[in-house]
Amino acid sequence: MGLPVSTGGIHNILQRLAKKAKPFYETIKERIEQATCIGTDETGLNVNGKKHWMWTWQNSELTYIVCSDNRGFQTIEEAFENGLPNAALVHDRWACHFKMDAKAHQICIVHLLRDLNYIKELYNHKCDWSGNLKTLLQEAIQLKKEFSPADYYCPNEKRQVLFDKLEQWLHYPIPDDYPQSKSLQKSLLAKQDCILYFLLQPNVPPHNNGSEKAVRNVKVKQKISGQFKSIDNANVFAILRSVIDTTIKSGQNVLNSLFLIATFGTE
Repeated sequence: MGLPVSTGGIHNILQRLAKKAKPFYETIKERIEQATCIGTDETGLNVNGKKHWMWTWQNSELTYIVCSDNRGFQTIEEAFENGLPNAALVHDRWACHFKMDAKAHQICIVHLLRDLNYIKELYNHKCDWSGNLKTLLQEAIQLKKEFSPADYYCPNEKRQVLFDKLEQWLHYPIPDDYPQSKSLQKSLLAKQDCILYFLLQPNVPPHNNGSEKAVRNVKVKQKISGQFKSIDNANVFAILRSVIDTTIKSGQNVLNSLFLIATFGTE
């Protein structure tokens, strides 16, 4: 309408809306705690010149985002003190995620494929181990696409072959000339049950793309604004973005939903 709005006015509007949206934000968290599959990720951000992290826990229906001043297990513990005992947790191999109490853990295969590609290029395609393991993982992803719901709950010869091959390559004697390959093999052997778990459950994906998408908007915002000026503003963003992303996933109109929150939310 051509009316000027001050920065302080926008700030106050967002603060009031986030306050009214807080009960919905807490409901999202409660639903996350009851979910059977959750992806999680974190990305760095600038808050008044200091490094902070925006964390997410999400699935196809929900997005819960938290801002924190650290990238360690402390944030996970504060967000979910009882863990996620009902869920398979999908994530990259960041150590603190494995410390979270969950029904199972699934390593993001897309991240793992990137690591294997790096090793192939590092050793000029001379390390057969990385190429063979990459082929196995690609076959597993393809098998996931071919599975019907019933295939997860009965013996499957193709799946068993992949599990047997995984056992073989995780114990394969890698020459000392390829130390980074040996290091990756050792770390994967310790988490062997977390590599092909997605072939055992229909709702567990082989990747963590949903979590990366959930925090991508943080990067978009920082490209425009550069940073958050305070932790309070970052928390407002986390609350509103959680509600907006969850609204999008439910197929609802975002503007209508925000209007309802602004109109009928409690002070």
